[in-house]
Amino acid sequence: MTGTHVIIIFVTVVTLLALYVFGTYRELVALLDRCKKAFGQFQEAEQQLAAAQDAPSPGAEIAGLESRVAFTRQLFHDSVNNYNTYKHKSPTSVVAELLGHREDASLSGFEVKRTV
Repeated sequence: MTGTHVIIIFVTVVTLLALYVFGTYRELVALLDRCKKAFGQFQEAEQQLAAAQDAPSPGAEIAGLESRVAFTRQLFHDSVNNYNTYKHKSPTSVVAELLGHREDASLSGFEVKRTV
């Protein structure tokens, strides 16, 4: 094998590794964005339900809002679990650590919590 072949192999490996890291980063950011969006929808639904419970509203409207709150809460929890699961896969976990995704998303609100 000549020096040229070694260089070609090295460049190919580095390129593939860079593409993997970039793809992983994009996926982590997309999953985190989904978490933020789902949390916003959940908060909005809770606020609408609280406002409807304070006002004299028909029971059907409150039941519909309670259903929306439950749906958006589940959507948020699923988004957080998807992000945390993807982030802890191997070798994604190494890339996540290198790219600053060191903390898990929290189910109690859209904060981050330290992984132990």
